[in-house]
Amino acid sequence: MAAHFDVIVVGVGAMGAAACWEFAKRGVRVLGLEQFDIPHNRGSSHGYSRMTRMAYCEHPDYVPLLRRSNSLWRELEQESGESILHLVGGLYMGPLSGDLVGGSQRSAQQHGLAHELLDHRTLAQRHPQFVLPEDWVGLHEPQAGFLLPELAISSLVTCALRRGAEIHGHEPVLSWKVETGHVTVTTARETYHAEKLVLSGGAWSNRLVSNLGVNLVVTRQTLGWVWPKEGALGFQEAITPVKGTKNMKLVEEYANFTISPEYGEFMARNTRYAPASKAAVDRLEPAFVKDIGIDTSKLSRLVFKEIPPNKPRWEEIWNEVKAA
Repeated sequence: MAAHFDVIVVGVGAMGAAACWEFAKRGVRVLGLEQFDIPHNRGSSHGYSRMTRMAYCEHPDYVPLLRRSNSLWRELEQESGESILHLVGGLYMGPLSGDLVGGSQRSAQQHGLAHELLDHRTLAQRHPQFVLPEDWVGLHEPQAGFLLPELAISSLVTCALRRGAEIHGHEPVLSWKVETGHVTVTTARETYHAEKLVLSGGAWSNRLVSNLGVNLVVTRQTLGWVWPKEGALGFQEAITPVKGTKNMKLVEEYANFTISPEYGEFMARNTRYAPASKAAVDRLEPAFVKDIGIDTSKLSRLVFKEIPPNKPRWEEIWNEVKAA
């Protein structure tokens, strides 16, 4: 006879792992099914860090959700004994009328969040490592920071298992169907029944919901962990989101600067970016450079990664950064 659960969660990434933990806390008999390792590097929750913000520029309505999220992260840290959420502060830079700074200020003001608006001169004095357009200002938010995503998933799963959840890795779901009074889920190993079904398949969600007539479009979001070519002490152990200039689409999206020897060297070794920004762009196809709108006259303002020629000295600087 097929095993029966109260709830089956398909996909045990960040969302699925959190669902399993929450169900287990409530005494629900839950089964989590993951087709790969837990965690793995094929979804959207791997790598060194993910930024977290409280003064959400997208809309003030997110703030209550973010407050609840931070509360749950602290609860998970207490239960797991791990340090997952690091509120080191965040600096947002761009035009005051732009979505990033203006939107963050609106959220902060509406919800009474601690923040500081820096005019262009003050921003340049406090953060001289950035060369910014004259119309840019800054907004500092102390409740911003970063999460360790892989540690978060492993902690969620560990705590869920301790509370009685059953979680299977390397067990892909082949199909599911709703039957009278329950849901049947068939995997590469077994068939299971449950009262409820939660689909959290990430990039594979389109396959999971195809029989519902829902067409999802999945796009790839590429992240990088880099160190500055020079002036490492100016960055410290923090995350700085940067909103781009009008004529440079490369920096129109957010960029995270997190100094870390192991991940920085990994990125440099595997992506082979040149230490000079002009040399890096010269490796690109001219049509591509034109299409994304890189202004080559401003390339000196971009930061590219390199493996330090004197690694012991670089590690010494890194230790100074962490002690700052």
